[in-house]
Amino acid sequence: MERKKKSQTIEDFLNLIDACNRQYEVGYAKVGEANKLVVDLLHKLELNPPSEKDKTATLLRNACKDRRYWKDMEEEAQCTQEWFENYKSAVEQLKQTLGKLRKVEEYHNGRSYHPRILKDEE
Repeated sequence: MERKKKSQTIEDFLNLIDACNRQYEVGYAKVGEANKLVVDLLHKLELNPPSEKDKTATLLRNACKDRRYWKDMEEEAQCTQEWFENYKSAVEQLKQTLGKLRKVEEYHNGRSYHPRILKDEE
């Protein structure tokens, strides 16, 4: 049975933090865009002739669904992003520790022994 390396566990954790930070940033930007689209569509409903209201209402419904998707992503990622902001220095130290641990694991994988006295049996 092959065991999971400690460095892989740390790397997975750091990747999770990075992914959440990216998701938060993307979600935040997309929510802003969606808010502007919703306002545009509301004005279109208000100002355009009644014949276009069904089409505009469908566009508004879809925009609200998209906004909800991005808002949910942003809120879920925000928890990890806030933790990251509070512990930036700890994350940097963890990255340094990961580098040291990888070096040790590499050393352990390449380990060999060359006998000084005992020789291979002939």
